[in-house]
Amino acid sequence: MNQLLIVNSVKALDAGLTSHKVNDLSTLEEGAITLFELDSDTALSAPATKNFGIALGRGANKPAFVIPEVDIDTLEIVKAMPKKGTYGKFEITAPNANAAAGDYTIMLVKKGVVPNERNTWTVTTRVPEGVTKTANAVLEELYKQIKAFADNGLNFTVVYTSGSRLVTITSTTFDEQWTIALGDGFGVKTKDISNSNTTHTVWTYSDGTTVDETFAVNPVGDKDFVQKLAHKCAAGKGFNYLAQESRDIYPGYPEAVESFTLDSNTYSGNSSVGYAIYSLHFATGRKAGKQVDERVWQYVYIAVPVSRSGSSPNYSVTDILAGILPTGRYLDNVNYVAAANIAQSVVTDMVKDSALNGE
Repeated sequence: MNQLLIVNSVKALDAGLTSHKVNDLSTLEEGAITLFELDSDTALSAPATKNFGIALGRGANKPAFVIPEVDIDTLEIVKAMPKKGTYGKFEITAPNANAAAGDYTIMLVKKGVVPNERNTWTVTTRVPEGVTKTANAVLEELYKQIKAFADNGLNFTVVYTSGSRLVTITSTTFDEQWTIALGDGFGVKTKDISNSNTTHTVWTYSDGTTVDETFAVNPVGDKDFVQKLAHKCAAGKGFNYLAQESRDIYPGYPEAVESFTLDSNTYSGNSSVGYAIYSLHFATGRKAGKQVDERVWQYVYIAVPVSRSGSSPNYSVTDILAGILPTGRYLDNVNYVAAANIAQSVVTDMVKDSALNGE
């Protein structure tokens, strides 16, 4: 089961609750979130020590949307910060030399297609025997054919720079992933390890042509990302009949998602604004009405708007769950913090009782 809770950027943790009490969740403001242990009437402000629930407000005098029980024995938490995406790009550079006689071919390959969907587009040109043609001229001929593909609906742009003997192919969507392969007269490719890293790879072909591939990276935490996640989790909220003529029967569908412009000139490469995505994975047991001791594994995603300014690595208080939902295996983190607090208390008491205090 998948569930998504989308928090509003102007709502605080526990907004609307009287003295942070969870006895009446109908007072929880729309878009606000609260977490509470099952045997407590007070909202959490620190990691839970027993199973807890999560509630997302739907407005005054409306019942909140509730995740009734999160099992901390099995709970694991992953947090993804907002990050600007990178479009895939290929820079093909021809050598400053004449091309040998023969065929020259470039194949564009679309990744992740379904059966029977077209996934390859091929361009080719030929240098006849006895004809002198530069490698740059060969690349220009191939560019014109690739550009025709782009002009007829493929989702990339193609730019030819004659003076640099360069063709640049750039994807225009994050929904598609591409790769390219050079064949025939270009020869065999080898990886240029010294000029490659985690963001791009440089390939050198036998004829001297180089291809610099910049890896595509999908954005995380923008409006489109959260809307797609909401679509995948729609059935978990009971949004089952979503044909155009029947979707209006569901109040609150489609869910409200705020728009953020992600940036990249920030701490650790993360965006200074956007949605942080908490992924909670757990299995809650069935203590009543069961025939077998089975557990149903669930994913609960919480999209929380965050913001940060300046060079500080810390995000503002809009990242409201950071102190309540530690990442990793939940019990390991809670037990580690508890052990650290006990150790600190023991050391403090020892110092107080020692001769270091002049006693």
